[in-house]
Amino acid sequence: METGYLVGGIACAVYGLLCIGIGALKPQGLMKFVKLKLKMFTGSKEPSDKATMITCVVFGVIGLAAAVLLFVLGFVNM
Repeated sequence: METGYLVGGIACAVYGLLCIGIGALKPQGLMKFVKLKLKMFTGSKEPSDKATMITCVVFGVIGLAAAVLLFVLGFVNM
């Protein structure tokens, strides 16, 4: 397995697990930060807690899927 695929897969896995952790555990400090970042994209509307949680979980799943893809591509290119 090439080093780039391994490092990229680990980084994506950590990112995905962190996003899912934020969405599932809902720590107030991190949720407030995510809401602040989402507010930049929605204009002046304040996103709800549920929308923030769903966004975190969706991006976590995408990160984990990217990690699996990088690990598979790394093993194929051995």
